[in-house]
Amino acid sequence: MSNHAAKPKPKKSLYFGFEHTELAALIIGLVIGLILLIVHPWSDDSHSDWPSVSGQVLETRLVVVHMLEHKYIPSEILYQVQAHVAYKRDGSEYNNWIPVYKQSTDKAFLEFWLSQKKSKTCTVRWPPKNPSYVEAVLY
Repeated sequence: MSNHAAKPKPKKSLYFGFEHTELAALIIGLVIGLILLIVHPWSDDSHSDWPSVSGQVLETRLVVVHMLEHKYIPSEILYQVQAHVAYKRDGSEYNNWIPVYKQSTDKAFLEFWLSQKKSKTCTVRWPPKNPSYVEAVLY
């Protein structure tokens, strides 16, 4: 029997101080990150190719669009931003409350988001297959 304590073997480093398993995990992480970067949509606005016109924002408001009821947690209210917009489309003048493509259960967040929209001009757009539906994009 020996009185000497076992000395740990020094770790072998492959590249830049990484072990084989660490290097493999790093490479896999980089490949996944690169794939997600390539596939990621650059804009969260999928309606940007819809026909559109400019409009004048007269006022804005938050409206309740839905009550989200949950079994085990408190219910939530879903709010949507609406804008009172005057605009011309196809030779006709419109002066309507139009939904803005922004919804949240956080009313304070929507109020803050609205406070950042300083411009009184907006874009009114509609889907080509359903021109009766319109939505506003605030700036």
